[in-house]
Order: sequence, then C-alpha cells, then structure tokens
Amino acid sequence: MVGNPLCKDGAITLTKSIEGIIQMFSDMTKATLQANGIEVTPIIEQEILQYFKKQVEEYDVQFSKEGIPSKLQDLLNQTKKSKLKAYCSRITISEEELVLLVHNCSQIGYTHQSKFLEYVPENRRLSKIDRTVLIKNEPKKFFNKVRSIFNERKNYIVHLFEKGQIWHCFYYTYHEMEERNNQFKLGPHLHFVNYLWTEYSKNQVWKAFDMREHDIKGAHIRLQPFPEYESEGNYEFRELATELITKYKKS
Repeated sequence: MVGNPLCKDGAITLTKSIEGIIQMFSDMTKATLQANGIEVTPIIEQEILQYFKKQVEEYDVQFSKEGIPSKLQDLLNQTKKSKLKAYCSRITISEEELVLLVHNCSQIGYTHQSKFLEYVPENRRLSKIDRTVLIKNEPKKFFNKVRSIFNERKNYIVHLFEKGQIWHCFYYTYHEMEERNNQFKLGPHLHFVNYLWTEYSKNQVWKAFDMREHDIKGAHIRLQPFPEYESEGNYEFRELATELITKYKKS
C-alpha cells in the first residue's frame, strides 16, 4: 500500500500521515462496499482498518531491512561544499531511495521532518459556483479550469534531516519531477542544500518555502521517478473490496 508513497500523481502529499493513508484506503473500500449494496457495520469497518494497518506494519519491516543506500550516506557525509556539488552532479537518486532515507534516517542518527505546500493563483481556485453550476451547465469550461489549476499550481515537497548542528534539505516540485517540458536539461531532478551553504541558516531554508517564490539556490541532483504503473495500493484496495463483497453478500 505504501510501496509507492512518492508517486508523481499527488499521493506524495499523503505520506505526511500514515494514519491519513490508512483512512484514505479504508474510505475507498467502504465506498465500494456501499456501492454494491452492503451496509458497512462497525465490525466491517474494524476489519478494513485492521487489514490496512497490517499492510503498513509489513512495509515498515521491509523498509527497515533495506536500510539507507550508500550513495545517500556518501552524500550526507561530504564535508566540503565544492566536492559535495561535484558529487551531486554525478549521481542520480531514485524516489525509492529517497523513501528509504526518510524511513530509515534514524539508523544513522538523523531526525526528519517534511512539509508539502501547494500554491494556486487566486483566479484559478475552484469556487462554489464552479462546483455546483459549471460542472452541471458548462462541464467543458469546468474541466478547462481544473486543467489550468494543474498547469499553474506550484507544489513544494521539502524534506529536512538534522543531527545536532548538521542539517540537510531536499526540495522539489511536481513539475521538476516531470519527464516532459522540464526546465533542467537533464530532466527530472530535485534540489539539495545543507549546512555547508553558510549563506543560509536551517530556519531560513525551512521557512523559505512558505511562499510561492523563494531565493534558495542549492545543487541539482538528477531524479529517477517511480515507474508510471498502477500503484500497489490500488491493487490491494481492489483485492480487499472484492473479498469483502463476496463475503458479506453471501451472509
């Protein structure tokens, strides 16, 4: 279920809350059961929650065993800015490797915090009129506005790792993860800055993303996005829903 928590299609925002992920899949399962004429009783609801909690526990064990990729440990261990920037230009980090760092950073003494911010121009925000009138009377206009939101919004994903006075920050946007029309000539990428950038403080970097535009200039690192396949979570959700439909339609 969380094997692909940083996929490009927006699910990354859910990784800030494991409870949120569990609730999302639980709600999807309950809605599917209700659509098939099955009343979701407290017993069924508890069965659904326990199923997804177990899945999270299994992934937790799996991720812990995989540890932290050596290339990321080497990145965090660089002590000279010039060598660090050269190293960043040589490596490629996959989303899966970044997930492992987030999950297992405590294994090398780091703490982690993240934030996920979205900025949409005021004239592109969906109003109550858009939802209740346009979608009914002018659906094409409504979906054009939704398409504009996705094109013009800006989403920051920020991961901060700390160990004493040492800190490291990865930051990027959805657009920087895209294969097409990427402003970086080498394609999908993220940005990295840490305590070796003495012109910035940790708090300055962390707060910079509270605004749509920022002036933080870190190093570029090539990013290998997750493959564009249907997420494992959707498969598990459908599998559980099918099993429960079969079980409770017979009872």
